[in-house]
Amino acid sequence: MSNWKNAYGWSGHILVSEDNCESDPEHNVVAVPDDVFNRIVEDCHSGNLQIDIAAARLGANSEDVVFMATGTGFSMGFDHYGTVFNEAELRASPGSQAVDDDREYLKAMKDVYGLDLPPCRMMIGCSSEH
Repeated sequence: MSNWKNAYGWSGHILVSEDNCESDPEHNVVAVPDDVFNRIVEDCHSGNLQIDIAAARLGANSEDVVFMATGTGFSMGFDHYGTVFNEAELRASPGSQAVDDDREYLKAMKDVYGLDLPPCRMMIGCSSEH
């Protein structure tokens, strides 16, 4: 078995199924209806997410997806978190499109999945094989 890890930095949220976990506003974790969560997982897996939405699976990879990172400005690193905020930090610089990107992401999540999400925040998370 390999031992790989991906670290992600992004602007957005961590989504969970309300059947598995509760929302945690302090950490920008949002519990959503199970059917909506499963649609997002399937759309991510099949490459059918709307262009304004990016997503990545978080946590230990298994058959069950428990956490999904959703938002904009994704960057990915390996093993260490050192550079995963590079894209998000560049987007936050003066004159960047970050605010517009976040607004379009929030609108797309409302239009496609019916979700009213809280404001985006810079986030960090990882996925790994166990």
